[in-house]
Amino acid sequence: MLPSKKAAAHKETTELIKRFVLDRFEGVETIDGLPAINLGYLDKAKSERLFALIKEDHTDFKIIPTSEA
Repeated sequence: MLPSKKAAAHKETTELIKRFVLDRFEGVETIDGLPAINLGYLDKAKSERLFALIKEDHTDFKIIPTSEA
């Protein structure tokens, strides 16, 4: 890939990630003793939330019913 095309692809990827974070980020909480990024509701009924649990070597996802949050 040419350097200019690589730079353009990197910029596009960066913009998509930025848009995703600004759209979905609802805050940081603690779940199971781990930092958890609240990615908001999964459905229009707002019955479940998605969290990204940040572990030492990877990230897991956890769905939590709103009634438990």
